[in-house]
Amino acid sequence: MLGVVVERVSGKSYYDYVRENVCAGGDEFTASLAEDQDVPGRSIGYTAFGGSEVHANGDTLPYRGTSAGGGYSTVEDLQRFAGALTNHKLLNPRIRIC
Repeated sequence: MLGVVVERVSGKSYYDYVRENVCAGGDEFTASLAEDQDVPGRSIGYTAFGGSEVHANGDTLPYRGTSAGGGYSTVEDLQRFAGALTNHKLLNPRIRIC
């Protein structure tokens, strides 16, 4: 639902809006590119779901992350994001963050 609201209000795709307004400022390793796109440094998850041998879990993931989750990031980018939230660079100071 958040993705649809962002798109309707901004007139941009959810991915473009997040890249331009949330990740702007050096978050070069934070995105939601499709699973079949090469992303240098992106880790690969593994599973043994169903009792089978351990194998890459790419086939169990959504094709592309959405506003509901599934993106990827680095610790450094997440730290910048947390700082932007707590220093009111992303949200109005009247909005409380737990």
